[in-house]
Amino acid sequence: MIPTLIFAAARLHQVWWERQPLSVHLRSVFKESGFSVPEYVSEISGSKGYVDFQGDFIACVSFTVRPGDIDSFVMLPSPPWRNPSAFLPLDKAGNCGDFEVPAGTLMIEEWEPGTEYMCKYAVDREANRVYFYRASW
Repeated sequence: MIPTLIFAAARLHQVWWERQPLSVHLRSVFKESGFSVPEYVSEISGSKGYVDFQGDFIACVSFTVRPGDIDSFVMLPSPPWRNPSAFLPLDKAGNCGDFEVPAGTLMIEEWEPGTEYMCKYAVDREANRVYFYRASW
């Protein structure tokens, strides 16, 4: 009886989580960057792909913050970033998942050693825009 109750509770939680709005999922995905989306941000754009049975998925997140808050997204925490010194301005426009980012945007891309996990993080100080992309397969 107890295993059945545990399974039912876990399944109910999973269904509840799956029914949350996309913005809730994107906020959760962004935490992988080592930061969090400020509570006042109401427009989060992006996408989250299908999560397979191993937990692998692709997602991209972008949002705009207040001008006074953009600097707090520039100092990369370690972990999760192994090489924060690689967080450099782009010479030419690039991409961070589905998003095109302009030249001059600070961007870093890292692969998890021995895995198929990759993430990109970018901060456009002029537009006060933050981008994050993660992929695992």
